[in-house]
Amino acid sequence: MQAVLGKFTDPNLPKRDLDLAFIYDVLHHIENRAEYLRNLAPYLKSAGRIAVIDFYPELGPHKDDPALQITKDQTKVWMAAAGFKPAAEHKLYDDKWFVVYAR
Repeated sequence: MQAVLGKFTDPNLPKRDLDLAFIYDVLHHIENRAEYLRNLAPYLKSAGRIAVIDFYPELGPHKDDPALQITKDQTKVWMAAAGFKPAAEHKLYDDKWFVVYAR
């Protein structure tokens, strides 16, 4: 295992061979989400996936801060711009949505 210091707009990983990028309860903290996801995409193998779990805006701890709220629909648009579409959706939480995206 190796720690990597990412950048605000790029994960800055040492290789471009990921099978899965797992983004759990953090996408809403990324300032330029669309750019970050576009820059993340080349790090994944052609069959690589991106799994995103984040809070429903009205239920999360940041429900009073619009800058820290994202929706599944917004994420779907950002992911489409990065070349990904929803491949699976899982219902594991009452307060969070969970979608896996693939090319």
